[in-house]
Amino acid sequence: MKINNIALVEMAGVDRFNIYALTRMPRGVPLLAAILQEYGYHVDCYIGSIHKIKWQELLSYDVIGFGAISCTAKPTYEMIKKLRAEGYHGQIVVGGPHATVLPDESLAAGADFVVRHEGERTLPELLMAIENSGIENVAGITWVKDGVTMRNRDRTFLSSKELSELPLPVFDTIIDLPRMNIVPITFSRGCPFQCEFCGVAGMYGAKYRCASAEWRISQLRQMKEQYPNIWNTRPIFFTDDNFFGTDQTKPIITMMLERMSTEKLIPPKGWICQMRIADATPELVKLMKAAGCLFVCLGIESVDDETLKLLHKRQTAREIEIGLKNCQAQGLDTLAMTIAGTDTDTFWSFWRSIRRLQKWQITYLQVLALVPLVGTKMTRRLVNEGRKFDHNYDTHNGMHAVIKPLRMSKLGVWASVYLVGFIWFYVLSGKIFRRDFKYRRLILVGLLELLKQLWRNVKDCFISSAISP
Repeated sequence: MKINNIALVEMAGVDRFNIYALTRMPRGVPLLAAILQEYGYHVDCYIGSIHKIKWQELLSYDVIGFGAISCTAKPTYEMIKKLRAEGYHGQIVVGGPHATVLPDESLAAGADFVVRHEGERTLPELLMAIENSGIENVAGITWVKDGVTMRNRDRTFLSSKELSELPLPVFDTIIDLPRMNIVPITFSRGCPFQCEFCGVAGMYGAKYRCASAEWRISQLRQMKEQYPNIWNTRPIFFTDDNFFGTDQTKPIITMMLERMSTEKLIPPKGWICQMRIADATPELVKLMKAAGCLFVCLGIESVDDETLKLLHKRQTAREIEIGLKNCQAQGLDTLAMTIAGTDTDTFWSFWRSIRRLQKWQITYLQVLALVPLVGTKMTRRLVNEGRKFDHNYDTHNGMHAVIKPLRMSKLGVWASVYLVGFIWFYVLSGKIFRRDFKYRRLILVGLLELLKQLWRNVKDCFISSAISP
């Protein structure tokens, strides 16, 4: 089979209001596209949060590769089934965190292959094997042969050296590129901290791997030169799950930040990152602010020490308070990312935690309901305990109460997300009405979703039951 044209697809979830839909950016496919271009393939990227994907657009491609996270798994399967029903006979490949843990679901939907874990080396090797032969020898894939599911050996993760050799993502392969509102770049993989609820280690391993400072600077310089319109009009999101990594890798990030300032590589619209609160030292925060950091996303989860211990966060409420004060002292805006619905929380204890964060002067607040992500330690524990939760992947985006906590009702979880996370923090506090508030539209969309959910609840509880025979 000769392969010329490839489509790389990231479907959107069903809900319009969640962190994956509101940030109109790709996850990983522009990087895969850059690698495949080096092998001579023509590649187009379809991102569901940017472009409304129609099945007719995909029929002409020789290979279609889907990237799936849990909340986009069902739309991905439905698209695959639709393509097969409409007579698509090309090869379909699925990758991403969800497919890595549950490859049989993708194969049952009609996919030919699943790429497990990282795809930068596996995908081009698989394509060459499809064109020639030797699929049995491609590490890191799951596939079906003569009705039997075959799981080839695992592929080793990319090393720090290999990460430092990857090309710049080719953003101009994205259909409807002007609608992208944030530019993602990833500099590292893996996480050594092993939080119970998190799926990062399951996808990328527990060993932290970090690209060199030289490579990072080269990526920024290339973006500035090759994509001046994007560089000048969009904020950049360093999507590393842990921006500073470990004590051994902090000097690399420090060097990058220093060179961004001295080599005039500060993005005009600023940049965003995710980091641990323990890394928010006065010295590092000052350096980040000088290098153009717009705001920092902090994985706080809770300010209750019992909850932090349950989640295996390896941080304390006191450390959170100190880190936030350090950010405030340097004028660096903060987004406190929190979780509602742990087994140690009640609605009122969660509300008190958010009040503490407000007193510590966080700039923005994100409240997500606890999600049983596939393959995590927490999900395995819940299963072993016989706990019930919603297995509808469409709801696994943090905006739905899918787990019944031990000390809180599902209504309490819902109220924590919407009433505390939106109404109380943004509206009743008056924050949304301030002239300098930058994300008013996003909060208004959240309030609209709140009204929609209230209407659905009323309709399900009263109207539907009233008209039932």
